[in-house]
Amino acid sequence: MKEFFRILCLSPALLILACAEPHEPRPIEGAEGSAARFIGKPASASPVDISIPTHPYMGRQGLNAMHADGYSSDVHPGDGPLGRNIQMNSRVGVTGVPGGQCATLTFDSEHRLVALCAAMTGFRLHLMEPRSLRLLAEYKLPIRPSSYDAIIHRDKSYIMEDSSGAYFYLDEQDRVVMAASDQTIRRIGHRQDAEGNWSFHT
Repeated sequence: MKEFFRILCLSPALLILACAEPHEPRPIEGAEGSAARFIGKPASASPVDISIPTHPYMGRQGLNAMHADGYSSDVHPGDGPLGRNIQMNSRVGVTGVPGGQCATLTFDSEHRLVALCAAMTGFRLHLMEPRSLRLLAEYKLPIRPSSYDAIIHRDKSYIMEDSSGAYFYLDEQDRVVMAASDQTIRRIGHRQDAEGNWSFHT
């Protein structure tokens, strides 16, 4: 009965979101403010000379998990922004829902983004082109019980205290490995068919 009540409460919102049109990548918009657009001068790269052991069953070092590697070292191989030719693009989510985010970003062996994106309607895996952010494929994951509880109790702490389905890593075959919120371990790959269309598969 409790589960039926949860679904009944969410049904109108989910129906509206399912009918929304996807959006293409676009420059980030914002109101003009009085603050300076740039302060200081361009920086020079100052890389850290450190070597993190490579895990034999994970993807490319520094690009295979939210925190870079099997040690969660947060040591990434790419440069940060240096203040030269700064550009920033954004893509509104497929459902157009504000407030969602793609917190876990990884890169496969061909430099495509494999991201875990969250919104009130649940988590989805997104496969994207790296520069345009064009969505190539999407995979819907189970809704976390904490999402229901946060809505019913009007308390976001339910979500903040639940990490199920929120982390993953790429293995040595570019597959997502994660513990989903339905208490299953999932291994999810992506592939392209003869017509050039991408999809996720288990």
